[in-house]
Amino acid sequence: MGAIDSTAGRLQLFASEDASGSPVVAAHGDIDINTVEQLHTSLLARVEASRTRSGTATGIVLDLTGVVFFGSVALEPMLRVRDILAADRAHLHLVVTEHIRRSLNILGMTALFALHDDLRDALDALRQD
Repeated sequence: MGAIDSTAGRLQLFASEDASGSPVVAAHGDIDINTVEQLHTSLLARVEASRTRSGTATGIVLDLTGVVFFGSVALEPMLRVRDILAADRAHLHLVVTEHIRRSLNILGMTALFALHDDLRDALDALRQD
């Protein structure tokens, strides 16, 4: 995986593809008001990179298991990317820890995303989209 962005060590984002070419963005650090634009930019870049020759985007896996602080501001770019992908009948799959799952549940957002406990499950689901 190669780092695609970093903000003073607070958030690092790593973009990669698995063996079948499925796009993955792994986040490490804090997602807050100071780093949310970095997340948004990186996710949009992956959407564009995933577009097929016909212009249709494939789904993306966002691995949040390395996130220490998950601010509610993270929802806006995740929802925007989810909507962009949905227009192409693709999905944003989230790999989450229990604390992020709990946060999404409190905010009433669990039904809006495909949530997974580990990367393998998320990639398997992405391939079946």
